[in-house]
Amino acid sequence: MNTEDLFKYGVTPKEGPYAGQQFKVRAITPTSVNAILYDGDRAIEKEFTHGSYDLWHEPKTLFEDGSIPATWGNLKKAVEAAGISDDTEFAVQEDASWFFKGLCRPATFSVETLRELYNKPKKYIVVR
Repeated sequence: MNTEDLFKYGVTPKEGPYAGQQFKVRAITPTSVNAILYDGDRAIEKEFTHGSYDLWHEPKTLFEDGSIPATWGNLKKAVEAAGISDDTEFAVQEDASWFFKGLCRPATFSVETLRELYNKPKKYIVVR
């Protein structure tokens, strides 16, 4: 991995309760990276050994083409094509800036690993 990319994009652990979340890299040592996650009002500092993390990237939407409308039919087709199981739950991520203004915008769907109850990582279809 390119050192500049580690600082620019951050990392995410490959496994565990924080998998899929973006940690900002603070330092790189010969054996690990020191990174921090801002989770609400608290900061979580972790050290990941090389090989235990991936370069973080924006979650990909289920639709390859961003111009495809988020309809029920398109969602069913995308879920089928992605091989997502029938018991995958939805999580709604609210954005207060549009929610409180009473504005609506088209939804997007992505598959992300989030922490569920008891800090177990679980895949959800995230609606934004």
